[in-house]
Amino acid sequence: FDVRRPLLGLPSIVTKNHARLKRKMSDIQIELAASPFNAYMGPPRPDLLVVAGGLAFLYAREAVTELGLEERVGILKLGAVHPFPEGLAVEALGRCERALVVEQVEPFIEEGLRIVHSVHAAELGARTILGKGSGHIPGVGEVDTDTVLHALKEIFGAGADDDGVV
Repeated sequence: FDVRRPLLGLPSIVTKNHARLKRKMSDIQIELAASPFNAYMGPPRPDLLVVAGGLAFLYAREAVTELGLEERVGILKLGAVHPFPEGLAVEALGRCERALVVEQVEPFIEEGLRIVHSVHAAELGARTILGKGSGHIPGVGEVDTDTVLHALKEIFGAGADDDGVV
């Protein structure tokens, strides 16, 4: 907070500050695009893209490994989600037809991914985005490895066999 700058809600000041904020957010978005906080791991053309942030990323990675799906499922780890990493999301959505969003509490990432898809629908084509909105991830309560295991088994059809492979 800079006490030398006025904090009045006058249109001339608000407009300048809004423009400054938009430039800062754009700069941050560019910087975060190259950040290790946000990264894709998995096959070049997965059957399913899992998008997860925070602790949900660890649950997703554990579930994918437990089911032996490393060659079929890609994971987009989002460690910084605001501003939403639009370029990375477009690139990841371009890899596959379906995405499962795994996150705690509110579907912030899922909604961000849906917005990015709608903005880039002409270049991406139809994509199915699964998560809390589709009921694959519960809308309330804790998300854990078992939650992701259940969702992956539902998406890939019959449950895992005795070896854990779907």
